[in-house]
This record gives sequence, C-alpha cells and structure tokens, in this order.
Amino acid sequence: MTTKLFTLLLAVAASLGTILASTKIGDLYYNLDATNKTAEVTYKSYTNYNYNEGWGITTANIPSSVTYNSVTYNVISIGEYAFSSCSGLASITIPNSVTSIGDEAFYDCSGLTSVTIPNSVTSIGNRAFYYCSGLTSPVYNAHVFAYMPTSYSGAYTIPDGIESIAGGAFYGCISLTSVTIPNSVTSIGNRAFYYCSGLTSPVYNAHVFAYMPTSYSGAYTIPDGIESIAGGAFYGCISLTSITIPNSVTSIGGGAFEYCTGLTSITIPNSVTSIGDYAFYFCTGLTSITIPNSVTSIGDYAFYFCSGLTSVTIPNSVTSIGNRAFYECSGLTSPVYNAHVFAFMPTTYSGAYSIPDGIGSIAGGAFYECRGLTSITIPNSVTSIGDGAFTFCTGLTSVTIPNSVTSIADCAFQGCSGLTSIEIPNSVTSIGDGAFNFCTGLTSVTIGNSVTSIGDGAFYGCSGLTSPVYNAHVFAKMPTSYSGAYTIPEGIESIAGDAFYGCSGLTSVIIPNSVTSIGDHAFYECTGLTSVTCEAMTPPTCGSNAFTYVSKSIPLYVPFGSEDAYRNAIEWSYFTNIQPIKADNVDITTTEVVPDETSVNIAWPKVSGAYTYELVIKDKNGKVVCTLVFDTEGRLLSIAFNAPARDNMPQQTHVAGFAFTVTGLNSGTTYNYSITSKDSNGNTLNTESGSFKTTGESTGLQNVTDQLYETKFFRNGQLFIQRDGKTYSVTGQEVK
Repeated sequence: MTTKLFTLLLAVAASLGTILASTKIGDLYYNLDATNKTAEVTYKSYTNYNYNEGWGITTANIPSSVTYNSVTYNVISIGEYAFSSCSGLASITIPNSVTSIGDEAFYDCSGLTSVTIPNSVTSIGNRAFYYCSGLTSPVYNAHVFAYMPTSYSGAYTIPDGIESIAGGAFYGCISLTSVTIPNSVTSIGNRAFYYCSGLTSPVYNAHVFAYMPTSYSGAYTIPDGIESIAGGAFYGCISLTSITIPNSVTSIGGGAFEYCTGLTSITIPNSVTSIGDYAFYFCTGLTSITIPNSVTSIGDYAFYFCSGLTSVTIPNSVTSIGNRAFYECSGLTSPVYNAHVFAFMPTTYSGAYSIPDGIGSIAGGAFYECRGLTSITIPNSVTSIGDGAFTFCTGLTSVTIPNSVTSIADCAFQGCSGLTSIEIPNSVTSIGDGAFNFCTGLTSVTIGNSVTSIGDGAFYGCSGLTSPVYNAHVFAKMPTSYSGAYTIPEGIESIAGDAFYGCSGLTSVIIPNSVTSIGDHAFYECTGLTSVTCEAMTPPTCGSNAFTYVSKSIPLYVPFGSEDAYRNAIEWSYFTNIQPIKADNVDITTTEVVPDETSVNIAWPKVSGAYTYELVIKDKNGKVVCTLVFDTEGRLLSIAFNAPARDNMPQQTHVAGFAFTVTGLNSGTTYNYSITSKDSNGNTLNTESGSFKTTGESTGLQNVTDQLYETKFFRNGQLFIQRDGKTYSVTGQEVK
C-alpha cells in the first residue's frame, strides 16, 4: 500500500502569533495584527520581484475597517512604500481611522492630483509624497505638513497650529526663496529642506533649527533657546568651519552635520542627550571631539569617516552607541570604550584581545574588519553583541559567547571565515540577519533553545555546514547540498529567511502546523521542489520572495477549508495549484497500524453515514499528542482542534477506507490511539482504539496483531479486540 507522509502538530494548541500573513481583502493587501485587531495597508505585494503589481491601480478607497475570518480589524496605518510608483493612481481616500503614513508611502505616484489627509493622522514618514508631480498644492492637515510641490516658487508660510514637518517635505523645491515656520512646530523630519537651493538664509523657529544653505562659509552660532537641530540641517555645508551650539539644545538630529568637511571644531554642550545617526558623518576636518556627560546615546555612523580624529572621550553617561559609529576613523590608534560600551578597535590591531570586564555591550562594527584579530575574550558582563561587531574578522578562529549575552545582532560575525564552530548559549534569545553569513569555515553550530528569533540569512553562505541547523523553535539553515524530501521538525515555530536558499536538490517539504512565520527568500531557488505541504489552517506570515524560482504550478497542500485563505495571502498566492491535504484512499476492511522509528501509518475502513473521522494519539500517560479531523473524503479539516460543522459535504466515494501517516513521534515509544467516526449531528457512530510502539528501524505494512499490542474497537454497540491476527469478544471468545 502506498502512503503519503504528512507531519502533524504534536501539541493541543499553537499560538497564531501577533502578525498574520499579509492578506488581500478586496483590492488591497493588509498586515493584520491579531492581538490588537488593527490593520496596516500594504497594497503592493512585492511578491517574487513583481514590484509593478500595483502600478495599474487608479483608485484606492481605503476602508476604516476590514473583516477577515469573521474578525474585524481597524485600519490605522498606511505602510512604508504601500503605493510607491503606482503612477496610475489618480485618487486616494484615507479614512479617519488612520493615524500614520509610512516612509515613501505614495512615492512617485505621478498621477495623483489631489489628496486629503484626515486630522486623525499625526505621523507622516519621510518623502511620503515625493515625486508626486501631479500634486500642485501643498499637502497637510492640522498636525503635519507633508509635501510641497517642487514647482512652488517664492516665499511660503507654514500654517499656524501645525506641529511637525515630515522628512523631505520640501525636498527639491529649488525655487522656494524663503519659508516661515510657526512656533507651533516642534519637530522637523530628516532633510525636510534638502536641495532647496533658492533658500539663502538659515531656516528655524523658536524650537528647531531646520536648514542652513550649503553656501554658508565660516563660523556659526545657533540661536539660543533652540531645542533641537533637525536631521540634515547643515548637510553639505563644506565651508562651515566651526559651530557653537547653545545650552538649550537637547538633540542633534541624524546627518545634522553630514559632509561638513571644513568643520574643524565643535563644542557639544551639557544639555545634549542624544547624537543621531550620521550626525558628523564624513567630517574629515575634525581632529578631536569631547562628548559631555549629558549624552546617553550616539547613533549609527555618527562619526563615520571622521578620518582626522585622533582622540575621542566617551563619558560613562553614554549607554548606547550605534552601528559603526567610529568606522574609518583611521586617525584613532587606541581602542575606544567607556564603562558600558566597547565602541571601536583600530583595524590595525593584531593578535588576541580581552574586552575589559564590566562592559555591558559591544557596539555595532566595533571590531569591523580587524582581520588581524585572532581570538576574543568576552566577559560575563556583556549582554549584547551589536550589528557587524566582528564583521570580516577573517583571522578570528575562536570565540566563546558567555551566558550573559542575550542577543547577537545583524551581521555580528559576518565573513568570519576562520571560525570552525560556534556554540550559542541558552541565554541568547535572538540572532540577527546575516549574523554568521559567509562563515565558510563553520562545520558545527549549536543553538540554545532559548533562541526564538533567527534573522534572514543568519547562516547563508556557510558552505562548511553539512547538517541542518535548528533548535526547538526556529529552523535556521539547510545545507545547499541537501537532496530529497524533508519534513521540518515538529514544534518549530518559524523558518528563518534564506533557510533553504538554493537547495535545488530539495524535492518536497512538509511545514508543520506549529510554523507561524517564514522569512524572506526562505525557499528561494529551490527549483527541484515538486510539492509543498503546509499544515497550518491560518497561512503562516510569509516574507517576500519566499518561493521565487519554485514552479508556481506544483501542488501546495493545505488543510481542507483553508484553500481560499492561502490564495488570498500575498506570498502563498504565488502558487496556482492549491489542494487540500488528504489521506490516501485504500482498500481495507479492518484498521491497520504500522509503526516506524518516528512515525506511524494508520489505515481505517469507512463507516457508513460518517460525517467526520477523528484520529487522536496520546502518550502512555494519556496526554494528547495530536488530534486530526477528516471529512468523508478523507480531507484534513483540522489539526489539534475539532473541526467546525460544515454544510453540503461531498458524497462518499466507493473506496474502502483511508490511510494517513503521523510523523515526528519519539523512537521506541508506546502510544495509544483512537479513531472515532461521527454523523452530521456529532453523534458517535463507531470508535476503535489501541496502542502501538515506534520501532528503532523501518518496518513494512502490518496489522497490529502481535502479542505485545492489541486493537480495541466498537462495532454495532459491542466491544471487540484484535490480537494475534484474530478478533475476540471481551469474554475471550474468537469471533469469525
């Protein structure tokens, strides 16, 4: 008898997770938050490089709420890039339920001629309406100024009462000659006045310094009372030689002094608490910087390529230093750190190094391209390893991650080709994108079961790995050399991005019901796949391009009744041949149970009038391992949960019965099972029960009739026992 192998959930229930798969409802796609019952519009699916999917849309009427699987979700946001490059979009309706619009949400919607933003919106991202050449009037509501057409010429006064100016709002307004910002504005986004070459005077109000013309030359003193320097405010002021910042300023925005190559000195006052990303990026003229005790955080790339810096002092008030904050500061010849954070090691360092005890974190890029570093000792005080902390430390041959570490960030050990093994302790809960990618020397990886999140491509390019890498929660990496069918282990909740990338020899894959999320490019270029089985009733959240270059026409097997849910979910809709999971039709008159090492095939006869069949497997202590419900056609209705009543069930076929294989069981273990058939009213028609023991090796099909195990079943209201190939009554009399 030929059977199909299908993996089953070995738990009574599994969490759906917070974010459901991006789902098409009506004409739009949404990210659904199952916990808060909220939705984000993400119109374009970006499925498998089909970036132009939404370009044909002309009208978008966003509703205030949507209903999916009988649950209502309030639409509260328009996501990043949601309608970007939808050049045919002529009109958009934004309901009062929406409170935020993401970065570049309507970027390059050149056909858009008007837009009304309700006053419910209080946050608008960078360049949300940039390149919307059809818009000829300013776009704003009571709270946020969002966009000024680049064709605008002359002076402009922002309406009083507006509280913020979105990033890039005046981007490229070269004919704007002056702008007045009311004092109601307290925040201005990054590069709000970028490329406004017609502005010849500084732009600011009582709270925020917004813009300095790039033509400015010499020293400058920011007016007293100003509280923040906006992102990109002095961008490209190459002739600015010095800057005086008053004690009223508390924050220096991202890229505030980026490419101010002529800046030779700066005094940061004690009022400043944060220095943003790229704040002094490429300020090659700076030779020293003193950071006051008031500062608590320094952003990503804050002093990147400040090649003139020869010394820097970081006070102990600083507890957070961003990614590669001092990268390419070639003038620094000594390590840079304070009591809390290790920030920078000169790339010229060679040999072993011990990070001082007491330090709590290793900043992103701290040891970036220290190719001469051979070993690193990380003290038990360290709790986090930042983005790219040891990227391209090709000479690093060993590292011991202490039990104090809770997170390993993106690209932390990227390109550390000298590492041969890595053991991630149980203290770690997350591993970032590309954390160990292209560690080509790695031959073994151990991941503690506390890790519940592994980022995209965490082990991509680790060509030395020959076995799958996963723990109890996450499947991280399948060697690209793998060939044949594969069943993802039971209980795993997520498949990391790039996990099966390039596994062209993979022929079929079974994804258990426990999986709720699948990362970007997870099965990219798995060109040999002939079928995919996903056992979850609710489609797992699926990242972009998860199945690119997999044949669209191969069968995608899903639980019966969930086919439409998969067809409407962004990434799953890639498949054009979606079919229900079904037990095999078999010619059988008595129940047969065939245990294998970690699986069991159970075949059972049809029962006249049966509406559903419920298969339950329990361990020897009576704890339910799995519950499956099938319809009259043997189609799987549910896993772990009882199936809801269904109308208009198809008629029974004339085959004698069904067979299904339960995998993921423990080797050499005794289990109990029962098969209950019920009519359309839920009344029990027949129940059979028995036990089996998984073996240590594969076996052929057999009746469970040996002297160790027996099968019990009810028929016509009487209990019978099958043992040793024969059927007996409860009194022991053989029944013919």
